[in-house]
Amino acid sequence: MAHTYTYSGGSGSTSGSMTDIVQTAYNEYIRLQFKPRPIFDSLAQAQGVNVGRAPRRGDVASFTIFEALPAATTALTETSDIDAVGMSETQKTISVSEYGRSVITTLPLEALSYIDVDRAKAAVVAQNMKQSLDLIARAAFDAEVGSSYITYGNNRTAINTIASGDTLSATLVRQTFTTLRSANVPFYEGPEGGNAYVAVCHPHSLHDLKTETGSGSWRNALEYKDSLDNGLFTGEVGMFEGFRFIDSTNAQLQADQSAGTSVSTAVGNTYDIYTNYFVGADAVGKAVGVDAHLVVGPITDTLKRFFPLGWYALIGYGAVRPESLHKVYTVSSVGANS
Repeated sequence: MAHTYTYSGGSGSTSGSMTDIVQTAYNEYIRLQFKPRPIFDSLAQAQGVNVGRAPRRGDVASFTIFEALPAATTALTETSDIDAVGMSETQKTISVSEYGRSVITTLPLEALSYIDVDRAKAAVVAQNMKQSLDLIARAAFDAEVGSSYITYGNNRTAINTIASGDTLSATLVRQTFTTLRSANVPFYEGPEGGNAYVAVCHPHSLHDLKTETGSGSWRNALEYKDSLDNGLFTGEVGMFEGFRFIDSTNAQLQADQSAGTSVSTAVGNTYDIYTNYFVGADAVGKAVGVDAHLVVGPITDTLKRFFPLGWYALIGYGAVRPESLHKVYTVSSVGANS
C-alpha cells in the first residue's frame, strides 16, 4: 500500500498539503551598511568651551600659544644686572556650530516588525553621528592649502600636473618626516605620549607604498608588533619612517576634475587624487560646547505614535598649528584612473 505524505511544498515538490503553516524565516540580527572607521575626530586635540557655564559663555574657543624667548647666548657680567625681555603670545580661535540628525519611527512599525527596531534605530543613528563628526573634522585638515604645508606626488608643482606614476612612496614619506622635524614639530601626543607622527592614508595609497620594493621600502608590519599591540588608533597598520600609519576611506579622494581642481586638464588624464595626511602635535583643535550624544526626542503627537531619535553636537574644528600638518597629494595604481 502506498504512503500518503503530509508535506510542506518545499524543495522537490510542486505543491504542498500544508503550505499555509510554513512561513518564511527571517534573521533578526541587525546588520549595518559598511562605513569607514572614524579617525580625524580623534586626531583633533580638544578644548572645551563650557558655553553653559559663566564666565566662559560664548561660541568661540581660544588656543593660546606662547612664543619662545630668544636664546641667551651672551655671558653675564658679574657686576651688572640683565635687561628683562617681554613675553608674547598668539591665539587661534575656533567657533562652534550645531550639528545633528534624527529619524522618526512609527508605532505600527515597532509593534509589527520582527526586528528590534529600537536597537536598529540606535545603531544607525550612532553610526551616522560618528561618520558625520569624522567628515566635519576632516574638513579642518583639508582647509590649509598653503604651499609650505603641501607636497605633490613626485614633487610636482601643482595638483593638476600630477601624472600616472606619482604614487605615495617611501621617498615622499621620508621627505615629509624631514619637513616636520625641520620645523621642530613634536610627535603626536597620544594616550601613551608621543613617540611618532601619525599618517592617515586611503587604502589605495597604502597599497602603493606597501608594494614598493628595494632598499628603504615598506617593511613588514610584523617587525613592528610592539607598535601595533600598543596602537593608538583603530586601523593602525604599522610604523614606518617615524609615522604610525592608519588606513581610512574617509581620507579625501578627489575624483577626476571634482572640486574645481582641474586634475585632468593639464596632462590629459582623469586620475583620482588622494590626500595623505601627516600629522604632528596640535595640528587641529576641537572646540566642544556640547559633546556629541544621542537624543531621545519627545513624543508630542496626540496618539503617541511617533518615536524620534537623533544625535546632537555643538562643536567646531580648526587649525591650531598649521606647521604640524603636512599633506601629500598622489594618485594610486589601483584608483579609478579612466
